[in-house]
Amino acid sequence: LPHVIKIGDSRELEEAVLRTHRLKSGVPAGCLARMGAVLGEASEEQKTQISRYFESLGLAFQIVDDVLSFKGFQGKQKGVVGEDLIAGKVTYPIAVAFRDECLSLKERQTVYEA
Repeated sequence: LPHVIKIGDSRELEEAVLRTHRLKSGVPAGCLARMGAVLGEASEEQKTQISRYFESLGLAFQIVDDVLSFKGFQGKQKGVVGEDLIAGKVTYPIAVAFRDECLSLKERQTVYEA
């Protein structure tokens, strides 16, 4: 993370967070959807497409969860707003914010040190 803060290029960090999200929710959702398609006797193309669709939904779910953890959701927040940030957890919105075009070096350092 210190290297990302210094250079302002968070692409690798963003990809690492997305890989974690895919493994956490995307892949399980895609596999379960594919099992349903197999049981429903879908064609190979249908099995592939439904698996990809649900993997994408799982990934989207994790990104939305990251945003809600950061921002909250009108009184329906589980836990503390900003809990991931307070705990030092790098979420997708934080990784994107560390891009040079989003935050200056000084701003990145301030967020990191907080």
